[in-house]
Amino acid sequence: GGGKELRSRGAEELRMRVVHVLLFLSLWTGAEGLKNESLLALAVQPFSLQEFLFGTGAETPIFERRIKAFGGRGSDHFKSVGFGSSDAIELLHTSLSIEPGREGEQLLNQKDYRLVKRVKGKDGEWWSGGMPGDHIPPEKVPELMRRGGFTLVFNNIDLRHEGLAKLAEEMENELGYTVQFNSYLTPPSSQGFEIHWDPMETLVLQLEGRKSWQIYNPIIQLPRPEQRFKPLSSQVPYDTLQEVWLEEGSALYLPRGWLHEASTNRSESKGQGSLHLTVGIDAQLVTWEYLLHLSTLNLFSSYMVHLALQTLNPKP
Repeated sequence: GGGKELRSRGAEELRMRVVHVLLFLSLWTGAEGLKNESLLALAVQPFSLQEFLFGTGAETPIFERRIKAFGGRGSDHFKSVGFGSSDAIELLHTSLSIEPGREGEQLLNQKDYRLVKRVKGKDGEWWSGGMPGDHIPPEKVPELMRRGGFTLVFNNIDLRHEGLAKLAEEMENELGYTVQFNSYLTPPSSQGFEIHWDPMETLVLQLEGRKSWQIYNPIIQLPRPEQRFKPLSSQVPYDTLQEVWLEEGSALYLPRGWLHEASTNRSESKGQGSLHLTVGIDAQLVTWEYLLHLSTLNLFSSYMVHLALQTLNPKP
């Protein structure tokens, strides 16, 4: 709680990416050291972490390769996470801002947390609409969710909740990648976001209720972060639809780039709301392609700065 960051995000971007490459190589050569009782291991059961990350024999890895739902577990499968819908609501009362320049200040809607719902714009496209207003009394948020159908989103919730902070650090040490935990609390018969894709690997942990996920093939295979864009309805390959239902204790893995939307507004939701954690895994920052792209971009930027300085300060 409070305004204090429970975890550090690191500093120099390029240095961190190089470090993560080295950590991944270390992980790949020493896979037998993976913890089979960790949150990551719980999420991908009945697969082992070695099968999830590297595959076995002729079986290709799941990680960065294909979508996969992990079900058939009990509702208390993620009990060890120690986070529920009441904890998300409690953070509205007890947590303070961790935004740079606003540390320790009161939480602001759309900055420290978000109240969002899917709405249709004047252009005929679906968008994620936010509840207007910076200062919303915390006690009014549950009512807005019930009556307005808003989803409560906390990005980087591992920086606010001590238990999630420990789990995130454990997963980073295990994978060698930076991870980020986001929470999504959705009331019954609601949808927070339109069809979109994420620029990182995504592991969804269903903690409470039920949620329907509609998944479509990617427009760009394993995209780089700077290739992100909002897909138009005309670009969505609706004929590739795969629907996945997540129950309490189940999980879903989505490689970066796969189009998706999730809701509780289908009749099969049985009037239930939903709480899930999304674990964003920054594998896209440590590919050799991206490192080469970033290095080239940095060289080009340095060259343009050099030319600009020559223009401003010509030699006599």
